[in-house]
Amino acid sequence: MAGGDGGAAPAANGAAAAPYDLFSGLPVPGGLSERLWRETAAEAAEALQHPFVLALAAGTLDRACFQHYVLQDTFFLAHYAMAYAAALDKCSGAPRYARARAVLAELLLGIDMELRLHGAYAAKWGVDAGARITPSAATAAYTDFLMAVAHDPEASVAEVLAAMVPCSRLYGFLGCSLAAATAGRPRHAYSEWVGTYSSAVYLASPVMKEELFDSIADTAPYERLKALYTRAMQLEVNFFSAQPNSPHPRHIGLLVSDFDETLTAKDTIGALLGAAVEAQARAAAGGADERERLRGDLAARVKQLADDYASQQQALLARLLPAPAPVAGRDAAAAPAAPYDGAGLAAVCEALSDFDVAMNQVVIDAGVLKGLTRADAAAAAAPIELRPGAAHVLAAAAAAGLRTAVLSVNWSTTLVQEVLRAGGAAPGGAAAPAAGGAPGQQAPDLRANELAWDADGVSSGSIECRVQCARDKGAAMRELLAEHRGGGAGAGAVVYVGDSASDIPALLEADYGIVIGANALLRRVLAAFGVPLRPLAAAPLEPPAAGGERRGAPSLYEAASWEEVGAFVFGPTHYVTSGPVEGAASRSGGGAASSPGGAARGFASMVHVPTAAGAGALAAEAVNAAAAASGAGACGGVGGLPPLVLTIAGSDSGGGAGIQADLKTIMANGGFGMSALTAVTAQNSRGVQAVHALPLPLLEAQLDSVLSDLRPAAVKTGMLPDAAAVAAVARKLREHGAAPRRGAGDGASWRALPLVVDPVMISTSGHALAGGGVAGALVEHLFPLAAVVTPNLAEAAQLLGAERPLTSVADMRAAAAALHKLGAAAVLVKGGHLLPQGGAPGAGGAAGDEAGLEAVDVLFDGRRYYCFSAPYVPTSNTHGTGCTLAAAIATGLARGLGPVDAVAGAKAYLTHALAGSAGLALGAGPQRPFHHGAGFARRAEPAPRAAALAGPRRPNGADLRAYVVTDPACNARAGRTLLDAVAAAVAGGATVVQLREKEIDGGDFVEAARAAIKLCRPAGVPVVINDRVDVALAAGADGVHVGQSDIPARLVRSMLGPGALLGVSVKTPAEAAKAAADGADYVGVGAVFPTGTKASEVVGLAGLEEVCRLSSLPAVAIGGVNAANAAEVIAAGAKGLAVVSAVFAAPDVEAATRELRAAVDAALETQAEAGAPEREAAAAVA
Repeated sequence: MAGGDGGAAPAANGAAAAPYDLFSGLPVPGGLSERLWRETAAEAAEALQHPFVLALAAGTLDRACFQHYVLQDTFFLAHYAMAYAAALDKCSGAPRYARARAVLAELLLGIDMELRLHGAYAAKWGVDAGARITPSAATAAYTDFLMAVAHDPEASVAEVLAAMVPCSRLYGFLGCSLAAATAGRPRHAYSEWVGTYSSAVYLASPVMKEELFDSIADTAPYERLKALYTRAMQLEVNFFSAQPNSPHPRHIGLLVSDFDETLTAKDTIGALLGAAVEAQARAAAGGADERERLRGDLAARVKQLADDYASQQQALLARLLPAPAPVAGRDAAAAPAAPYDGAGLAAVCEALSDFDVAMNQVVIDAGVLKGLTRADAAAAAAPIELRPGAAHVLAAAAAAGLRTAVLSVNWSTTLVQEVLRAGGAAPGGAAAPAAGGAPGQQAPDLRANELAWDADGVSSGSIECRVQCARDKGAAMRELLAEHRGGGAGAGAVVYVGDSASDIPALLEADYGIVIGANALLRRVLAAFGVPLRPLAAAPLEPPAAGGERRGAPSLYEAASWEEVGAFVFGPTHYVTSGPVEGAASRSGGGAASSPGGAARGFASMVHVPTAAGAGALAAEAVNAAAAASGAGACGGVGGLPPLVLTIAGSDSGGGAGIQADLKTIMANGGFGMSALTAVTAQNSRGVQAVHALPLPLLEAQLDSVLSDLRPAAVKTGMLPDAAAVAAVARKLREHGAAPRRGAGDGASWRALPLVVDPVMISTSGHALAGGGVAGALVEHLFPLAAVVTPNLAEAAQLLGAERPLTSVADMRAAAAALHKLGAAAVLVKGGHLLPQGGAPGAGGAAGDEAGLEAVDVLFDGRRYYCFSAPYVPTSNTHGTGCTLAAAIATGLARGLGPVDAVAGAKAYLTHALAGSAGLALGAGPQRPFHHGAGFARRAEPAPRAAALAGPRRPNGADLRAYVVTDPACNARAGRTLLDAVAAAVAGGATVVQLREKEIDGGDFVEAARAAIKLCRPAGVPVVINDRVDVALAAGADGVHVGQSDIPARLVRSMLGPGALLGVSVKTPAEAAKAAADGADYVGVGAVFPTGTKASEVVGLAGLEEVCRLSSLPAVAIGGVNAANAAEVIAAGAKGLAVVSAVFAAPDVEAATRELRAAVDAALETQAEAGAPEREAAAAVA
């Protein structure tokens, strides 16, 4: 009877379920979200017990660690916003998802809130928000996973939410758990973080996501959703583990546990007594009726013993303890009112011990255990279940060499041993985890009572008493501690896990006493004598010094589950998340593939990757720390050293392709370019006039020179004139560390020395640039070394010996798969020469409808296809696009990106550059080059000292002359749509479009921004989003404009990357200098004149002139400016006018924009003419 306290009473039948407690941090009960949360209890516990999280809650986290975390989380949130946008896209056009779309649009606002919060952290904690964000391997893995799911065209909205919900719910759980763990403690530097994620405002977000997810979860198989949810939870744990300078996990040297209702789900004494009753009935003389009568008598005797135990215990407790005060709800976690009384607690434990010893003798005297055999005791273990996670913890401890022990007042060691064995908690158990089944694995040191067996293994009814009560457990615990601590100071901390009042002495002896379960008597005793029971998350990372004098009340800790105990003991798991997500092949419920060719869904599906300029610029910032750690040379952002990229190609005298294009591209994308020339050509926009291959020894000498000194982080090959040159390049690359890409099995083989092979054989004009045998040599020598091969349509056909040209996206897929079989890790078939056809992916309209066309490329990495589409740019300035794309991919790989992100960033850069070069008259021939710095150009004029704080970065150039800012009220009054207004402004000559739509929700804003971008980009007009960084990232906008009270500009720059346009509203030279230091490209100064559009302090023309004169950044005038006052505004130094009502309140937007543009152009021309004599005089003096 001493196995339980009788303290936990079940709820009455029919009692209403407790109302949902938002501040529990847990999902609303009853839905699939709750089920998935329970399925990932181990991962949630590892996050809660993670040393990083615990140190943050305690206020002891290293400052640099938190700074790193803020930047990493900022990088992640940018991708989270993109995932929201992808989910919104999947809702379009489906009536069932109308509500889902509305909820997602509202939730997108939460990202904006979190980004602002991170901005506040950055300011408060001295985070260099403008620093290049270098994603850790864990951050990159998480964002790659999120993007792969979000942009998989076969993934449902439910699947995207399954990948997103865990982050939101986990942070709510952590916030609430840590708030409870730190209740009543002094606030510290990180208390704001805890308060944010435990607030009602934040907690509403995961509830909304889960309610939405639960309502649409039937659109995907459960196993697929579980796999995605689990992967996301594991990536969260890895994310915390990747933060530098985190505290080390606890060093636990001994794990001791109680048995009944601690390791087991229920008390087991009843099972043992039931087996004894059956044994005596079975052995009784007489017939079935006699045995049944005896069975009834014995059962009644057992019930009477149990009733007597309960009534006598209650009478004893009434004498020993004060009546319990009624405490309910969240107030139950309050500190006990009674002061600590160690002597009184010891006296109660002694009295309870005496009681348990006496009651054991009553059982012995009653003879109810007589006749039970060893086999009966072992068989009684069969229906007994361990608590979830208990077996795993004990087995994992044994496998890790951690000593374990079990102290139990149970009457039968035989029963306990069999329960542990059958449950997998001891060697030989069929259910033991693989980690715990090693030969020779030690069983827990079991200290319990045993029935007195005779020679035949039959119980006499007596008990060999060893551990009968709390007193005995305390003594056994002290023996274990003496043995353990005799091993020296490094033996590790001691943990005891118990559930009842009989565990109190052992709990107090341990370094960490952990209570599990809901035993009411235990809590009543602890509260009566002033021993606080705190959440396990409140336990310090370092225990008190062993043997030291304890001052004040000891603390015990409460665990919600054995999963939490395991996380506490072992620390976080490093989850391997590089492989495909389990369940990906069974989305359709049938498990087999339904795609052509029998490829499993989720492995060979077409993933559409966003390649808008904003997304590409962000992707170009991602640097994989693992690449630098492996010595690959990828060190972008470390100490300001750019990644080194070697290009091996021919020279283009016209500057549009070849080495010249490569070096310009590498620089524009943040790399340091090095070269080895293979040939010299005479060419221009009309074509190639001559080709001269350099001698092989000279090519080899160049390669040795560069590779032996300036170790590149990536290599790109272009024009290789003959098969001998191909072989020589491959040989030299192998000599200097290149290795075959295939066979690693983990998808990361491209990281060793990334090689991008651009198989240049035919120029755009059709001129042969390579001799015979080059195609075969490329396949034989370079393809096996290549991370990515980038043929265009003609080159792909030639490499494959195709009899017909490639004319569709389906052809591109087939070609990519066929070329992949030739040895490259990934193949990108470029479709820039492909005229989209109706119905093909990426085709937005008829052949002549250029505004609807898209340029499509297809990447295949051996597992799945990725479709990269971007708006088609109507221009004849396309010479060198292939070289440029390959060089940009190589630079992305050098920065640590994976192939998919590298291609996305490269295509975004190329699209941006083409759009910015659309009207440039570079040559008179049919293959005109484009400007590689278009949209990324650096200002050449010297910057004043204030701007020097920004470091080596120079602002991105932008044409600010006619800068139009949309206004929903103006458009509503005129009865026009946002897109109508933007189209008219662009037609009238607008040079920048800023979308300022304050009243529109997140989802509609993203869709509206995308539509505006699709309209503006072919015209070379950048689209900037006012304030909403989340929308800009989700829509792929060209930039963001922020005010003084918005997200800090420096943080915005770090999120957008170096290539995006960033504007800041200012009023003073000091604000302009700070904007320059924070990475802005231009400033908006004003209000220059009073305006009815927005209340703002007027700075006047004098204020505008002062900012323009003292700032290094170009300025656009804002507030009350229009065509009528353009001349005086430009004369004050502005480079353009930012207008709202002057254009959008006009009845004819196009005409108003044209008038504004003409006025600004005339004013700029007048200013230029006025300054000409001064420039001539200065030149004469020079």
